[in-house]
Amino acid sequence: MAGLHRADAAGDRLVSRTGQPGEPAGEVRIVHMEFSGPDGMRLEVPLGEPFVVLGDGGRIRLSQPRPNPSAGTVAVDLAIESESSVEAAIYDLAGRRVRWLRRGTLRAGTHVLEWDGHLDEGGQARNGMFFLRVEVRGRVITRKLVRIDNR
Repeated sequence: MAGLHRADAAGDRLVSRTGQPGEPAGEVRIVHMEFSGPDGMRLEVPLGEPFVVLGDGGRIRLSQPRPNPSAGTVAVDLAIESESSVEAAIYDLAGRRVRWLRRGTLRAGTHVLEWDGHLDEGGQARNGMFFLRVEVRGRVITRKLVRIDNR
């Protein structure tokens, strides 16, 4: 089985893909994410072992957020093949959960998850980057969201 691996300078694997080149089958795993700002501040995001199964074996699909960036409500479509326990939440860049979107069982099919920018503690999220983290049957999928000012 052929594979694609991208590594950083230290040799840590950042992205891996299994399967034959040109085929939709296989999986993509994000095993490490790191961000740095112009001020030299570095942030490592603990993602665990998130991956999305691709091709015919695909049982979970999470669309890209729309609109993104957004000053209002952001929506994603979550498609699951069978009834499953689902946890979906929004996280800030520091890795703090700021809003639960869904916790519980969902039936098979496509479901719309929306975030209007409100925080669990009340108030509205500031401008910036956030992550949507969805866990279904032990699989974790993340999407990057950008909040902008609506002025």
